[in-house]
Amino acid sequence: MKRASPAGNGRGPRRGRLLAWRTWNSALRSLLAYCGRGRKWVEVGRFRIAFRMRIEALVHSSGRVEEWWESRLKVWVDGEEVFPRIERLLLRAKHSIAVQMFVWKDDRVGRRIALLLLKAAERGVRVQIAKEELGDGLEFDEDFLSTRDADDPVWKGFWSHPNITVHFVRQGDHTKAFVFDGRILLLGGMNIGEEYRSEWHDFFVELHGTRFVTGFLLGEGASSPQGTIRLVQNAARRRQIRPCLLELLRSARTHVFLEQSYVSDPQVLGELAALSRRGVTVTLILPEIPDFHAHANRQAAALLLERGDHRFLQVLLYPRMLHGKLVFVDGRRAFLGSANLLTSSLDWMGEANVLIDRWHTRAILKLRRAIRRDVAMSRPLLSVPRLGLFGKLLALFGL
Repeated sequence: MKRASPAGNGRGPRRGRLLAWRTWNSALRSLLAYCGRGRKWVEVGRFRIAFRMRIEALVHSSGRVEEWWESRLKVWVDGEEVFPRIERLLLRAKHSIAVQMFVWKDDRVGRRIALLLLKAAERGVRVQIAKEELGDGLEFDEDFLSTRDADDPVWKGFWSHPNITVHFVRQGDHTKAFVFDGRILLLGGMNIGEEYRSEWHDFFVELHGTRFVTGFLLGEGASSPQGTIRLVQNAARRRQIRPCLLELLRSARTHVFLEQSYVSDPQVLGELAALSRRGVTVTLILPEIPDFHAHANRQAAALLLERGDHRFLQVLLYPRMLHGKLVFVDGRRAFLGSANLLTSSLDWMGEANVLIDRWHTRAILKLRRAIRRDVAMSRPLLSVPRLGLFGKLLALFGL
């Protein structure tokens, strides 16, 4: 029997979620995707999407794109800013929309995005969606794939519309991004789901210009003409995230702020400890109760505090779920996007970040205000965390 979408707020009953057939089904698909990632097919698929969107942009172009348009940038903080912006752009899209998503839940927010995509398709907009199978295991009984058999009229129309194409990919792509009309790119840490809109703290970046869209879809990255904005990616043929991050950290002269949900990469922790030993103030903000990776975060904090100079080092615990991935150096350069400070994110998973220079004053000032607010909300970690044998084992598996 086909499953109807839950009523009410769209979250569905919590009791028995882990025992629901959809939960086990999505978890199994995620595990199989992890064990059998196939990169060549995905690379060809992304190239085709890029080619189609490039042709669409050229056909519908109304004239020459001005240079200022190529360098336009905005930073959005939290889902209360991001999702209304996404919805406005979905309603305004004229000829093409592309979505790359890791987690897409069948809840109120997930169905709202599906509805707006369906409305866009009905007015002639071509919609291309790349959904990463590795994210299925985090969707539990609200998994995206099972909506193909739902009785909900929105999902029925979504899956059957000829202008909507969904590619299920197995490349370990953790990127979350939207592309509108081949000219506007939104990317960051937020998936599609209720918690990302209304509960978790996170960031998104909006870039304007065909150079950024083309670079993103081809996995090649891109820079603004002045070099003050740089799109940095881990994709099939290149790994840009770790080199860019290390270069940024090593350039620090006075202070480094990091707001991170998951931290455990040994090289990054070593760099942060070394910065503190040479007098650079390092402030790391972690979620007090993360959704997972709690033991690994505690172990990372312990290693940092043990190896660094306490006079220039502080670990803060944020009271809400912090899902952001922000590195802020010397008050003038910011690095944010989808990449966590995990070895998997830095080295092999598909990721997309943006490096922003101080010349983009509004974006930098907005991030400064967000950091000041987050520091004020957080409490300092006063002692080095201690993990027992079982805790260390959980940390080894990233839990």
